Amino acid sequence: SWGGQVSLATVGAGMTFPLIRVVATDLAGNVSEAGVRVAVDKRYTIDTALTASNIQAGTSLSVVCSVRLSSQPVADVPVQVEIYPPIADVTETATGVNVTPTTAGYYLARCLTQDGGAQDDEGVWFTVAPSDVAEVVTVPEVSQAAAGERAYVACDAYDAYGNPVLQPDGLGISVTDNVEVTDVGGGRFSLIATFVGSYIATCTLDNLTDA
Repeated sequence: SWGGQVSLATVGAGMTFPLIRVVATDLAGNVSEAGVRVAVDKRYTIDTALTASNIQAGTSLSVVCSVRLSSQPVADVPVQVEIYPPIADVTETATGVNVTPTTAGYYLARCLTQDGGAQDDEGVWFTVAPSDVAEVVTVPEVSQAAAGERAYVACDAYDAYGNPVLQPDGLGISVTDNVEVTDVGGGRFSLIATFVGSYIATCTLDNLTDA
């Protein structure tokens, strides 16, 4: 009997089926030959992972790419990351990228090998929510109304990056005397003044005031 090992180092990348051929000659000079075809899986696969799936605008997360060859992890394959919609603040790392989005919304990240030979077709979604309120804005629907007529004012809130913050707790309005105020919900207020004159309405939130 005879035993041996066959090196697969020269087998090309991808899923291949090389033929291993063995020829044996005995001491009497008799020759026999046999062959067997084997499956060799040398395909790269890549997965995408996130250090967080829900963050606020202005905070960071990491996109981590994991590459495998024949189902075994490998660490020496250059990778790239695609993010949609694009994010301006991106820093490359050894295993992917760090990103700091400032626009609220939904984002898709997916990893690829640098040569594009392997890619994560599904990718991973993450959500960016507005950060804390940094500004309130007073938006009157009209600038003039008749005495006793109802006028509406909207109070809009934004974070430091200009993302709208919907109906934050504590949103209110400050008005001059002799004005009836009703909170109608959704950051809107109705105002009724029964005396002729000029009145000032200013949206507020905690220690923030519309300048």
